[in-house]
Amino acid sequence: MTLCPLVLAAGQGSRFGVGSKLLAELGGRPVLGRVFDRLREAGLEAGFVAVPDDAERFAALKPLIPAGFEAVILPPQPMGMGVSLAALAARVRPGEAALMVMGDQPLLTQAALAALLEHQSGERIARLCCGEQAGHPVLFPNRFVPALRTLSGDEGPRALLQQHGYQRVEVDDPLVLCDVDTPEALKHLQAYV
Repeated sequence: MTLCPLVLAAGQGSRFGVGSKLLAELGGRPVLGRVFDRLREAGLEAGFVAVPDDAERFAALKPLIPAGFEAVILPPQPMGMGVSLAALAARVRPGEAALMVMGDQPLLTQAALAALLEHQSGERIARLCCGEQAGHPVLFPNRFVPALRTLSGDEGPRALLQQHGYQRVEVDDPLVLCDVDTPEALKHLQAYV
C-alpha cells in the first residue's frame, strides 16, 4: 500500500500574530521547510499541500514546497482544517492511505515518523501519542479516505476519530504534541534545535 502525505498549510495562523508561523525561523530554517525535511527523511517525497489563495502568502510559501508536492490552493472563505483536509483527500489516488501532517509541527523526528509508518498497511487509523496525549501526524488507511473527502468547516477529522477510534502509536517524544501556534510556542521549540 502506498501512502500520500497531506500537509495542512492554509490556515490563517491568527494566534501567531504578525507574520506567518510557517515562515518563522527555527534553527535557521522556516517552520514549513523543516516539516518537509522530516517527510523527505522518512522517504515521503510526494504528496499534496494545502495553501491559501493569497498571492503574497503563496509566493512566500512556494519556495519551501518540494518538487514532489503539489500545492492545492484553497479559497479564503470558508477556511478550516476540515475544508483543507477534504480538498487534499480528493486528490489521493484509489488504494492510497493518507497521512495528515500539520504544517506547523517542525520538530517531528525520523524515529517518531518511522514508528507511525510501520502501521501504514493496517486497517485502523494510527496516531502518534506521547503519554496520555494524542499528537500528530495521523495515518488514515485507504478505506477512510472517502470519509476525509466529506469533511467541512474547521472540525477536521475529530468525529471520524471518535467514531472509529485509532491505534495509539506510543513514542517517548513530547515533540509529537508540539506545534507553532504562538510566538511563545516557537520560542519554546528553539531549545530543541
